[in-house]
Amino acid sequence: PTVGSTDFSGVWNRARVRGQQRQRRDPFSAADLPLTAKGEAAVQNFDPNDDPTFECLPATLPQTIVPVYPMQVAWASDDLLTIRYETNSEIREIHMGEPEFPADLEPTRMGYSIGRIEDGELIVDTKFFSYDRWGNGRGVPSGEQKVVQERYSLTDDGKRMEVTYTFSDPEYLTGPPVVKRGAYVLRPKVVLSDYNCDPDAAIRHLTGQ
Repeated sequence: PTVGSTDFSGVWNRARVRGQQRQRRDPFSAADLPLTAKGEAAVQNFDPNDDPTFECLPATLPQTIVPVYPMQVAWASDDLLTIRYETNSEIREIHMGEPEFPADLEPTRMGYSIGRIEDGELIVDTKFFSYDRWGNGRGVPSGEQKVVQERYSLTDDGKRMEVTYTFSDPEYLTGPPVVKRGAYVLRPKVVLSDYNCDPDAAIRHLTGQ
């Protein structure tokens, strides 16, 4: 791009984090997560055929924060920032300027996100998640106590965006929040494709049909 983003909007592709070697291993494997006894028990029953994507169910945070396929960040209004993920055509809403979470929110798969900009950094806090079969990683569920925070920053030219994100879930994860990093590059010529998942096709390799 000849012009970079100044407000985090744009179409972004995942990039390698500077100074980090390419990793082939799944960053959300159970081996990388500090599990509670309940989390360990879930992993003991791990079956790769239970992957929610075989039912066309979209992934949730934190896995979606740095997606394999492109995502589009756009301002719907001064108070609403949206992120559209090409995978499953999922659209996420970030409510800007809300100092606290509204009361009595119903848990959902993607939770409820509130955001603010401080010193040029976009900070997003998300709570009110519903139970998710693999919500913390492959074979590791997540529950309603999960909390996620993302901190996004743009490079001076606005052509690269970096994120540091943390997540905790005392039901399945022990200790302090898990910390991970990611990065994106601006791709203004990329157009997101519709993601039409067919449940029958998604499980065809399991049924042999």
